[in-house]
Amino acid sequence: MEPKNCILICNDETIEQVKRYATMCHDFLRKSTCFTEAFILDYFVERLWTKYPPGWLEIVSNFDVDDLQSFLDSEKPVRCESPWPLSLLAFRASSFALTLPRKSIRSADAVKYFLEKNFNPEYNKASDDSLPMKSEWSLATNEFEKSGQHKSIPEYCRRHVKPKKQHEIFRMAQVCDVVYKYFDLKNVIDVGSGQGHLSRFLALCCDLRVATMEADKRLIQDAAKFDKQALARLQRKRKYKDDDDEDEDDTKPLPHHCEASVTVDSFHEYLGNVMDQGWSVEVNEKIQFALLGLHTCGNLGEALLKAFVKSEQSKVLFSVGCCYNQLEHDEEYEGFPLSNFVKTLNHDMSDEAREMACHAVEMQIKRLQDNAPSLKIHCYRATLEKVIASAVPHMRYLGLGGVRHGELLPFPVYAERVLSRTNVVRIRPDLLLTPETVECLEKWKDVLIFYILRLMTAPVVESLILIDRLIYLYEQGHPGCIVPIFDPSLSPRNHLIIAARNHH
Repeated sequence: MEPKNCILICNDETIEQVKRYATMCHDFLRKSTCFTEAFILDYFVERLWTKYPPGWLEIVSNFDVDDLQSFLDSEKPVRCESPWPLSLLAFRASSFALTLPRKSIRSADAVKYFLEKNFNPEYNKASDDSLPMKSEWSLATNEFEKSGQHKSIPEYCRRHVKPKKQHEIFRMAQVCDVVYKYFDLKNVIDVGSGQGHLSRFLALCCDLRVATMEADKRLIQDAAKFDKQALARLQRKRKYKDDDDEDEDDTKPLPHHCEASVTVDSFHEYLGNVMDQGWSVEVNEKIQFALLGLHTCGNLGEALLKAFVKSEQSKVLFSVGCCYNQLEHDEEYEGFPLSNFVKTLNHDMSDEAREMACHAVEMQIKRLQDNAPSLKIHCYRATLEKVIASAVPHMRYLGLGGVRHGELLPFPVYAERVLSRTNVVRIRPDLLLTPETVECLEKWKDVLIFYILRLMTAPVVESLILIDRLIYLYEQGHPGCIVPIFDPSLSPRNHLIIAARNHH
């Protein structure tokens, strides 16, 4: 049954399994430090090809682009001209086995398995395989009209929204709707709401009372403007409907937007604003709400989880994380790990590993299929770092950014354009065409091979971060689950954490 295969549940029954899962991820990453502690721009400076485990270089150096695609794809075999080292076979197999399922669930109804199992006192295990699937999502590519607009989102909620975001808000709303109805919730707080596309859809199409918390005043202004535009278009649409619909209520409440830089300690302060100005209730009133965060960057994900734990009125949590490279540990934030259990593993997650977790295997497979030569850009950047390390070693690891279609430029032109963005580095033109530099540029495939093997650890890093958050919620008394709800080829950060308070 699909829910069992795709949804990772953490409760009293499964906690030991989840802990073993976390431990195996930790062990795998600890044994893969040649990749998790490496930046690809260091390929030539640090001679990263010498870091491969014994016997690997002789095998992987013969990979072509098709082999690299197959290596990343769990459903494809890889061409073998000679026997592989067992450690390389185990590395690939372990990466696939330890990665949280990334293929999206077929329907929001799949989440009912988690709800019934944990919050229905009359739950019967025998009914696991007969849970209803009232509706199924089509493939992500079939969700859109030829115009690129989502078929299931009304026109008034699609304006200013890109297809990727339309895919996300539709599926997020579908899953949330199942949970809201299960717990009979009407109020939701969207944390890190941006321009309010999801909150607008929830308010106008799902009949929810929505409040948002967003730190960027400009984004709040955009959200308020787009809200009014959407409501006006909805009212115009209803104005021209048949007389049979004259009694339909068109006084949809728009989201209440609160300018709020949400942290672990500040949430309750902003909650008072939402209760008073947004929902016209007192803070101490026993009104329950859902906390929601779609792609909460870095430490905002931690703040969201801890706000849920600390607020007795928050009944349900929905959290989709992103930007793991921005996780920081300081006086206010723990970053990673959060759970007491994962802390006992003493896992030292490097900056390189967290940065890598932001990348997606699916995107890389597509790039290899569509335009493999474009990936020469990794070699360009590594070669430039080698030149910088030789000429001005104290100026290494500059955030230079990219150049559009930089791989199509001659290397000296690429280097000049990248370095022109900073006034602190000057490289003599002759250093950009030395025999050593030319030799590095000829090794673009070797750089790409290391990049691909390194990428195999990325989904395991993300899995460990998410499992740690799930265990943290369980340790605080809240059963939860991780479920893939987006098409990973369209929205790579596609795992949703759902948690809820048990009935008292």
